[in-house]
Amino acid sequence: MKFKLLLVLCFIMSPTLSFSAEENINNFEPEKQNAGMWASEDCIKLSKASGFYLKVSGDLLKESGEKRQNGDNRRADELGAASLFFSDQAANYATNFQAYCHK
Repeated sequence: MKFKLLLVLCFIMSPTLSFSAEENINNFEPEKQNAGMWASEDCIKLSKASGFYLKVSGDLLKESGEKRQNGDNRRADELGAASLFFSDQAANYATNFQAYCHK
């Protein structure tokens, strides 16, 4: 008996809930402000950090090449891996800048 009552209530409520959801969708207007955009000073810090990581990556890659030319392949590989890490960090910061600061 309880199951039948619950089933009847579900059938009665479904159209009402559906109509309510459609009404909310039709009345939705995106905010005209810069929703999700970061403050200028934060964006400047983000840009500088990305540039810094890219500079460090380039310096490490250069040093890695020098070590490899001198025959120190183990150290060259370590520096190459570190260069890749900082390059990835720079790319991540740049992606965040584009997502939250690019206007």
